Amino acid sequence: MATRTETQSPGTHIAGSHDLIRVLGARENNLKDVSVEIPKRRLTVVTGVSGSGKSSLVFGTIAAESQRLINETYSAFVQGFMPTLARPEVDVLEGLTTAIIVDQQRMGTDPRSTVGTATDANAMLRILFSRLGHPHVGSPQAFSFNVASISGAGAVAFERGGKTVKERRSFSITGGMCPRCEGRGTVSDMDLDQLFDESKSLAEGAILIPGYTVNSFFTVQVYMGAGFLDPDKPIRKYTKKERQDFLHHEPVRVKVNGVNVTYEGLIPKIQKSILSKDRESLQPQMRAFVDRAITFAARDEGHTRLYQVAADAPGLSRTVMPVLDPTRNLTRLGFGGVPAHPLGPAGSGPAALARVLDTAVLALAAEAVGGAEQALDLAVSHAMQRVQFGRPIGSFQAIKHKCADMLVALEGARVALDSALEAAGGAAADPGVAALVAGLQCSAAYTHITAEAIQVLGGIGFTWEHPAHLYFRRARSSAVLFGTETQHRAALADRLGI
Repeated sequence: MATRTETQSPGTHIAGSHDLIRVLGARENNLKDVSVEIPKRRLTVVTGVSGSGKSSLVFGTIAAESQRLINETYSAFVQGFMPTLARPEVDVLEGLTTAIIVDQQRMGTDPRSTVGTATDANAMLRILFSRLGHPHVGSPQAFSFNVASISGAGAVAFERGGKTVKERRSFSITGGMCPRCEGRGTVSDMDLDQLFDESKSLAEGAILIPGYTVNSFFTVQVYMGAGFLDPDKPIRKYTKKERQDFLHHEPVRVKVNGVNVTYEGLIPKIQKSILSKDRESLQPQMRAFVDRAITFAARDEGHTRLYQVAADAPGLSRTVMPVLDPTRNLTRLGFGGVPAHPLGPAGSGPAALARVLDTAVLALAAEAVGGAEQALDLAVSHAMQRVQFGRPIGSFQAIKHKCADMLVALEGARVALDSALEAAGGAAADPGVAALVAGLQCSAAYTHITAEAIQVLGGIGFTWEHPAHLYFRRARSSAVLFGTETQHRAALADRLGI
């Protein structure tokens, strides 16, 4: 019996013994009779200056012909639903196999779509890790960011020996999806004041999301006609159950105007219809809404963390915002894939952010007391100097009472501020409670005193030249700078366990 032994020269790489992709006389787009041989099963990089024909050779010639040949294997019926591809301008094109094309175009609207998921490379890697990984954590699903961990238990009945036997069975599936961010790497926090206006009812257009108009059947009309909510009742008067149904209700089939539709809470609806898509794929109006209403935080090891970003980091954008108070500039920062460094240990983000916000609220309360005191001094000084009917207007009972009421409000705010400062110095277990109380009290006093001071000043208080309007603008803008009154009251109730 004869045998044949193949030998390979020591200087030839094993990959060089495989077939080649031969391209002769390529003339697609700006190519001019280009001929090249590309070895299979080796990494080949095509480089060149802009416009040299890299994409024309790789995508327009090799990949296009591979896709055309694959399409010809389908039935005539299937080919009728596929785009018609012409043969590229080339003399000879040999050695082609199935091609997976990854070009420069966006892959999809879901941020979980990656090169690995599109090419099924992730599936093979999951199998590899599940079999060779140490320690062993589970099946390939344990390495998938699209599969959540689930478990269940229940009773099953089956026949055994002519009798019906019942046993309790349980199961569990270990998945790799983070339950908080759902495999997207970021979590979102929504500003409810940007989602709806609590002072209005659904029938009055309370929902502020673009496209959620009162006459929109599949959005607002579902909330109005499902039977869970009173369409004519302002949102701020909702009971705890009504608010839960409005914001967090699980999906359920209901009939609205004779049509079967799905009713679900506003927050999960936004998460599915808007936040599940890549931001850049959204329409400009919706993208502006997301930037305004949604805050994204990075996830690390299953925890929320704070990150440090350099002021000159690439991708960091700054947008000057229109403001009510011209003496305080506000800028919105955009973090479009900027490099960041984590601060503190994993899981320390929420507590650190809460302390920063408590300190900011306390600082704003101190500013409010100072501004209110200055506004009151302006009003009292004017009342003592302005003469009407032969005597200072400060001698009139109405002006006296107005100034006295402003002083009472100021002193109440000062007491709340002193108490919060003492608590921040270590006199209280949770200084954040005192900071929230001071923020509410001082902000209310500042807004009240600046408005009343303009009334005492009369016509001059409405002029641009007098500083009274600046104090009023500062009071109004500060009232919503680090959270609205509603948000502060809700946070205070949570900390007190109410």
